[in-house]
Amino acid sequence: MTADFQLEMTLMGEQADIKNMLEVFARYSNRGDREAYFNFIKLNGKSVDFGDDKIDLENITDKLVADLSSSGEVKVGASGPYGRYSELNDVGLFREMSEAAPNGKFVAEISGFQQYSEQNLKCRLEEGKLYITTFYMSNDEAGEAWQEDFKKKLPLKKFKKLFGVSGEDFNKESYGYAVEEFESIFRDGFEYVEFDDFVSTIEDMDGEVELDEERFKAIMENELPALDICNPEEFEDEYEGGETNEYVYDPVAKAYEGKSKPLFDGTGITDANDILAAGLRAQGLPDDEEALANLSIEEAYAALGAALGAGEDDDEDDDEDDDEDDEE
Repeated sequence: MTADFQLEMTLMGEQADIKNMLEVFARYSNRGDREAYFNFIKLNGKSVDFGDDKIDLENITDKLVADLSSSGEVKVGASGPYGRYSELNDVGLFREMSEAAPNGKFVAEISGFQQYSEQNLKCRLEEGKLYITTFYMSNDEAGEAWQEDFKKKLPLKKFKKLFGVSGEDFNKESYGYAVEEFESIFRDGFEYVEFDDFVSTIEDMDGEVELDEERFKAIMENELPALDICNPEEFEDEYEGGETNEYVYDPVAKAYEGKSKPLFDGTGITDANDILAAGLRAQGLPDDEEALANLSIEEAYAALGAALGAGEDDDEDDDEDDDEDDEE
């Protein structure tokens, strides 16, 4: 997976807490044992990989921590994470750090993008709680939003009348496919769209175009902007989308409070015992190994239901009615 993310983090607290957090972070370095990892790591501006004064992240001594935290904090910078995950919050680094030093303090941000999405993750540990804010936007989202905006402002019947498109087989479904193609051929600006490209797109969708090139150019340059339709590139520049979520994680209980992180994270199913343990905690029951081993079938199903139901939002988006102008 292609990814370009950068981590900026500041560790604070007692030296023992900072040491515990650094030891967890070391496990997420390119020499660590976690599936997700960071490289080009710097602590207070000093590399852990290069230079005569490089820092040995595999041997975090009390003296090293004392030197690093002499100002009261340690600055961490790195590239990543890389490895196997879907969303940034699937990576367990910050939860593990908070569990290792619940009385410590840190602020962190990972920003950047991967092959199919733009993401951001902000975390802060303070007063024994880890506060997490995530942002996720698929790279396809803005383009799909442009398509919906185009069809809303220019429904099928109006489109066919405006552009002189005929053919019984050019229907709502065909129009949808045509608009997908328009996202590509309209991208650089309406004035640059080739008439032949437009005609070919309509004909590929079983339609016929009954207007000439001069009329087509007039529509593209004047009438589409009059309908408040812009080209895809301009639309994307102004588009504000994506999804933001906020979580609170209790590092002592090792559980989310209220709204919980989904247990199925796109990288595979979470360990079954972890799911059952989360369900037991949600019910206020013991979640240790003995409790898990002694679960009856009924109790296991109850724990599973509690885990999958914990913190779910009850609100669902209502289906939008089809525009009457889209129907023939």
